[in-house]
Amino acid sequence: NSSPMHQCTTVQTALVVWLLLLKLIPCSVQQSTQIMPQFIFSPPSKLLFNWDDVWEAGYPDSLAVLSADHRITVRVSVAGNFGGGLKIMLDFRCAGKSVEEQLDLDSLTTASVTEQCSQPGSIAFSISKRFQTSTQSTDSVLTSDFILKMSTSRVSYENVFKDFLEFRILVQYSGGELQSNSMSVWNLDPISAFPAVPPVTAKYSSRSFLTQSAISFLTGREFADASSSTNVSSLQFVEPSMVALLAAAPAFLRQRVNLGALLNFDANGCSYVQYERSTMFTSYDSKFDSRHTLLQKLVRLDLSTGLLWYSKCRLSNEIYNFYLSRMPASIGLCLVVSVSGQMQPYYRVSTVHARLISPTDFNYKSCTTSSASKVCSLVPNTYSNVTVFAGADFTALVCPIVCDDPTIVYRFYANGRLLIPPTVSDWDSAVGISGVRVARAANIIELSPDRAPSGVYRCTAGSRSFTFNVLIVAAPSFAKTDSGSAAAASYPLPGKVLAMAGEVVSYTCAASYAGLSSVRLQGVFYLASNTSTGVSWTRHSLSSFQQLVGISANELTVSLNSTAVGSDRSAQTLTTVLQPPASSRLKRPFDHRFVCEVGVNSSAELANKFGLNSSRLSAQTGSNILYLSRPSRADFIPEIDENSCSTQRCYAGRGAKFKFGFTASYGAYLNQAGVEVLAYLRLDSFLLTDVTALMRQNVSSLTITANNASQHSLLIYEIFQFDSANAWSVEARNELQKRTALTAVFNFRYKSLSSELTGLKLDKSRYGSPTVALGRFDCRADPLCFYSTDFDAQSPHGSLSFLSVQLAFQPPGSQQINQARISFLIVIIVVCAIVIIVLAVLLFYFANRSPAKTYRLEEKEIHQGHDPRAEARDEKFKEYQRAEARDGWPGGFANVAFTASSGQINFAAHQGTRESDL
Repeated sequence: NSSPMHQCTTVQTALVVWLLLLKLIPCSVQQSTQIMPQFIFSPPSKLLFNWDDVWEAGYPDSLAVLSADHRITVRVSVAGNFGGGLKIMLDFRCAGKSVEEQLDLDSLTTASVTEQCSQPGSIAFSISKRFQTSTQSTDSVLTSDFILKMSTSRVSYENVFKDFLEFRILVQYSGGELQSNSMSVWNLDPISAFPAVPPVTAKYSSRSFLTQSAISFLTGREFADASSSTNVSSLQFVEPSMVALLAAAPAFLRQRVNLGALLNFDANGCSYVQYERSTMFTSYDSKFDSRHTLLQKLVRLDLSTGLLWYSKCRLSNEIYNFYLSRMPASIGLCLVVSVSGQMQPYYRVSTVHARLISPTDFNYKSCTTSSASKVCSLVPNTYSNVTVFAGADFTALVCPIVCDDPTIVYRFYANGRLLIPPTVSDWDSAVGISGVRVARAANIIELSPDRAPSGVYRCTAGSRSFTFNVLIVAAPSFAKTDSGSAAAASYPLPGKVLAMAGEVVSYTCAASYAGLSSVRLQGVFYLASNTSTGVSWTRHSLSSFQQLVGISANELTVSLNSTAVGSDRSAQTLTTVLQPPASSRLKRPFDHRFVCEVGVNSSAELANKFGLNSSRLSAQTGSNILYLSRPSRADFIPEIDENSCSTQRCYAGRGAKFKFGFTASYGAYLNQAGVEVLAYLRLDSFLLTDVTALMRQNVSSLTITANNASQHSLLIYEIFQFDSANAWSVEARNELQKRTALTAVFNFRYKSLSSELTGLKLDKSRYGSPTVALGRFDCRADPLCFYSTDFDAQSPHGSLSFLSVQLAFQPPGSQQINQARISFLIVIIVVCAIVIIVLAVLLFYFANRSPAKTYRLEEKEIHQGHDPRAEARDEKFKEYQRAEARDGWPGGFANVAFTASSGQINFAAHQGTRESDL
C-alpha cells in the first residue's frame, strides 16, 4: 500500500494535535509472524438454538430442536496462515447410529439438495452452500455459510427424545486440522404421530396422545352440570405412555416441552391458529396472552401425570361465553406440541378434527354453582424441583393451584420477596429481582436463563400455597455478558497478545458455570514447526512448551483459581503471566497459540443434569501470542544521526530541522503483527503542540510522510530562521532558549477496543506514574499502549537515547559576536608572534658582531670617499685595538639574553672583563 505525502503547516494547534498522531502504514512485509488457523465467531449467548438462528463453528457444544422444513445457518469462519489452503468437512452422526460420516462441504453448491440420513429410524436433513467470501490482509480469513435444513423424521415416537442428529465442522489445512464443538439436533415431529390408543373412532383417529376422555372434554360432553357438588375435578388428558416417554427425556427437554390441545373458534380449522380466537389446554405456551394467563387459574395440565385439573363450572362458563362471542361456523380441534421460549424453538399444530359443527360435534353450556365460597385446590404430585438451564431461553413456573373464581388474587415470592405484577402490560420485570418476569395475573412467572437466581419460589392463592425449589444449571462458558448475568464472571482471552521482549503482560480467561461440580479448566499451548508439507502445529503442556522454547518458569507462569460468584454460580480463572526474554535467548520462534479449554468431565453429571451422553458441553477460547523484538538503532532511519544540535548548529538565527521515523522493514514488521504506532514530539515534559509559541505560522512546520515504494515513514519538525522584527519569532526564540530537549516518542498500541481486551493486563508500573501534562499521549495512561520508545529513551544511557535531542539555541547575533572576538584574538596573537620573531632576529644580529667592526662599518658608511684624514684615524684606531688586546679586552661578549617581560637586554662577559670596559 502506498500513501501520498501529507505536508501540514502549523496553522492551528488543534489540527497539529491530530497530525502528530501518526499511523505508520508500511508498504511491505519483510518479517512474518505465525498465526495458527482458528475459528472466528461472535460471542455465543445460547445453549438452545431456534430455527433461523446462526450457529457458528467455534461455539460451545449446542442444542437445537427443529421440525421438518425448518433450518439454521451454519457459519464457518477461519483466520490464520493456511499454507496450501483449506478444506471444510461436515462430520455428522445420524440419529440412532454410532458411526460418524463425512461430507465435503466445499463440493456443495447453492442448489445442493441431497438428503443425508434418509434411512429408516433416522432424521433426514440436507445442506447447501449459501455463500463464501475470502479476504487477504495480515491474516487470511475465509467465511462460508451453509443452510442446514431438516427433512422428514423417520424416528419412531418411542425414540423421539433419545435419538438425535450430531454435527461437527472439520477444517483441514496443510499443518493440521480444526474441529468444532458439536451441535445436537432433535426433531419432535414423531410426537404428533403418536398412535391413538383404543378405543379409536374414525372421527378422532388422529387424536395421537390425547385420551378419549380428553376428546369428550374438549367437545363439551363431560362438563359438570349445575348439580355437581365438586368445584375442582380432574381427568386423564394425556396418554400415560406418552407421559412415561416424556419422563425419560433429557432434562433440558423435559423441562421445556409442552403438550396439549386447543379449540380454534375459526372456520380455518387447525391450518391457521390465532391466540385471540382459540382456547388452549396445554401445560404452557410461551405465547399466552392475558386471557390465557387468566384461564390458567381455572385449568392446569400436569405433564408429570397427564391429568387435567379444572374448575368444572367456571371453565364450562368460560368456553361457552367465548363460543357465543365468536359464533364460528365450525371449530377446529387441534393437537399442540411446543418448546418454551420467547422465540419458541419448536411449535407444531396438527389436526385432530378440522370442522366441529354444533350441536352434532360439541355441546358447550353454561352452569351455575350453589357454592358461595371461593374454593382453591392444589394440583397434587406437581414437580417441586425445577432446573433452569442457562442459555435455553425463559423457563415458566405456573402456580399449580386451580380456583373456581378467577378473581382470586395470586401471589408469587422469590426467596421470600413479593413479586409485584404489572398493572398495564401482560408481562413485566419483577421489581428488585433480576431475571424474573411476572404475568399480570400473578399466577405465572418466567425465569431468565442467564439472570434469574436459584432459590425458593413460592406461590399462594386463597388458602393454598406451593413451593418450587429452583436450581440454575449453566454449562461452562467464556461468554462475556453484563454484570447482572449468570456469566458475569466469565470472559474470553483477548484474540491477540503482543508480547514485547522484556515487558510484563498477563492474560486471563474466566469460565463461569452453575449447578455443576465436575468442571475442569486447563490451558494448552500450540507451537509451530516446519515440516516437508508446510507448517505443523502441535499441542503442548506448560512444561513441554517451556522446555522447547527455552523460557524459564519465572518468565512464564500459569495459575488456576476458583471463586464463587453470588449464591449459586462459580467461576474458574486461568491467568498467564509472561515476560519474554530477548530473542537471542530463545531456542526457537516464540509465536504460539494459547487456548483455554473448559468442560464437564463427569458423564454421570451430564446424564443427570442435562440428559446427555455424548457431549462434554465443552467450550474454548484462544489467543495468538506474538513475539515482538525490542526496537534498536537499526530499526530507525539513518537521518536521526543528523538531529544533533552540535551537528547542525542550532542557533536561533539559523533554525534547525529534526527527522524521526522507523525504517520501512521494521514498520512493516509491526503492521503485520497488528501494532498501531502513534507518535508525538515532547518538548521537555510537555507536548510540543501545547507550546503555542512554537506552533504558529512562519515559526515552524511539521511534515508527515507515510511509507510508499520509495521512502520511509518520517516525522519532520523544522524550526525556521527567526526574524527579530517578527513578534512571533521573538516569542519562539525566547521559548527555545528555555528548553533543553526535544524527544520523539513512538507508542506501540493495540488496534482493538479496550472492551475487546478484557482479561489483558499491561504492567507498566516499573516506569513510574504518567506525566500529567502529556495526558492520554503518555503510554502509561493509555490502556491500549503496551510499549513506548520513551521507556528506553529517558535515560542518557538508554538504548534509544538518540531519540532525545539536546537543544542548545543561543540568542540571535551571539554567534557573530563570538566570531568577532575570536578574530580579534587571532590578530593579537599573530602580531605578538611577529614582534617576537623580529626582536629575536635583531638580538641574534647584535650578539654576533664586535664594537670595532661596528665602528669601522659606520665610519665607512659615512665616508664613502678616500679621505686621507679618515685613513689616518683608521690606522690610529687599529693601533689602539692592538694595545687594548694586550691589556685583556675580550674581543666580544660571551652571551646576550633578551627578557621580554622586562624589556631588558642582559650581557654576559668573559671572565676577567673589566667593568669599565663594559
